[in-house]
Amino acid sequence: MIGAAVGTVGALLYAPKSGRQTRNEIKDATRQAGRKAGAAWGDFMDRTSEVASDVQHNIQDAADKGRHMMDDLSARMKKAVKVGRRAAEDKLDELETKFEESKRKRAA
Repeated sequence: MIGAAVGTVGALLYAPKSGRQTRNEIKDATRQAGRKAGAAWGDFMDRTSEVASDVQHNIQDAADKGRHMMDDLSARMKKAVKVGRRAAEDKLDELETKFEESKRKRAA
């Protein structure tokens, strides 16, 4: 972009025109280059904003998925603990019954 502006100014300076006409063409070329630079900057800022928004959404999605996974894991762990506790209680009841039976057999 800058190279184009420098090339245009250089061409204008070597063209066989009057000083006023050359100065006007330089002003016009400078204004046009400024407009192009402004448009390019605006495009850059728009794209940067889009990328930042996409990144923010991706981070939020990842956080939501992580929370969901943790909630799911927590529910599974609670269920596993509950099942394990129940199995341990059942086994304890079974052993207590066998122990009482054994005591009665010895007493008899």
